Amino acid sequence: MPFQNDMNLCCIAEIKKDGREVSAFLLEVGKHQYQFVFAFQLEGLHDLLTKTEIVAVADALEEGLKYLPAGERMTFCTGCYSNDTLRQQDLEALADICGFTPISVLLRNEQKRLQELTASGKRQVWQQYVFCT
Repeated sequence: MPFQNDMNLCCIAEIKKDGREVSAFLLEVGKHQYQFVFAFQLEGLHDLLTKTEIVAVADALEEGLKYLPAGERMTFCTGCYSNDTLRQQDLEALADICGFTPISVLLRNEQKRLQELTASGKRQVWQQYVFCT
């Protein structure tokens, strides 16, 4: 049995208006009732924010939520995984072009430490998404 039989996704819609383009999931929520769901990837907040910065972010979020139309919703999803591929590539490129041997050695040591942290699960990449109707 195909998975489409167990979900209400009709299609992925593409909307073009005023020179802008956006995609959304079109869901069937009832007989002849449909709903668009827009997905956004969020920038994460640093875990070392000051109290002032936290208050500013909370205030901005509260202000933005005031404009959420009645009956609509936002769903926040967070996940993490251990993957150092992009950072390893960055360090590799820096070490390859570095003309000063001691710095190159430090970069290679950083690569090794990064591998250890990733293998132990201590270095994780976090992703945050919000789905809006």
